[in-house]
Amino acid sequence: MAPIINVSNEILEHLKGLKVPYDLVETPKTAESQEQTAINYQINPSDFVILEGKSSGKDSYPDLWVCKYRLGASPAVENAGKRIDLNVSDTAQEKNNRDYIGNINREQALRLNLTLGGKTLNIRQAKDFLALLLSGKAFDGKGNKINKTELSQIAEEIIGRNSYRAEWYEDYFTGRDSLTLNKNYVLENDVLVPKYSNNLTTCLMEDRTPGIDLKNWLENSTAQGFPKKNLKYGNLWYWHPRENSAVWFDAYPDYASLDCSGDPQDTGARLGVRHVREAHAEK
Repeated sequence: MAPIINVSNEILEHLKGLKVPYDLVETPKTAESQEQTAINYQINPSDFVILEGKSSGKDSYPDLWVCKYRLGASPAVENAGKRIDLNVSDTAQEKNNRDYIGNINREQALRLNLTLGGKTLNIRQAKDFLALLLSGKAFDGKGNKINKTELSQIAEEIIGRNSYRAEWYEDYFTGRDSLTLNKNYVLENDVLVPKYSNNLTTCLMEDRTPGIDLKNWLENSTAQGFPKKNLKYGNLWYWHPRENSAVWFDAYPDYASLDCSGDPQDTGARLGVRHVREAHAEK
């Protein structure tokens, strides 16, 4: 039997992009590890916004509960961090004085959400979530209508120009001559595996600093959620997708940006992640 070599998820994704064949070998789980498969993460439905699912072929998604805030430390979250060998702590604060976790790279962000029984937004879902917030018409997990002022404050935390803050999305690009978009990640044998790996459809493949028009992007994106080639110019800075790159949204005192060229290993005290649940799991 050949020796087993442990490699990172980024290496596996790179191999996939190069079309190098490999097999994931399932190792037997101990009784202890089987008992640790679930974290008792109690959430407050009032802290979530209902995002109705969208149907567009391969890029469809179900009804979601999207947290109003970036993920903050709590006993359950700290426990989930220990499961993935990650010491979590609040490192930043939103304008509403809610503390949140930073200093996590992309893989850690995805693993943390999955260990908590949730997931991480991809750019298509994040775009639709932002559009919902700006519409001023949304409901929380209890079915109560959310005040327009609160929705505006949540949107402002994402795109407003004040102190720097950012959040991870799950999208990851592999391939060189033609990019593959990977998303809808799950944990299989402790490995992050994308359930969606398809060619990146034609989109805007040039940086604009500045910028693209926010409203035009929200109303007229590709089915995968990215800006179209003919998108109007505007004030939202944009870095196009590249090989072995990740996606995040960040904002500074001078501008906000959609960055599709991020280093998946980057961390920062103000770079956090938002927790998401499938709506059916909360019924």
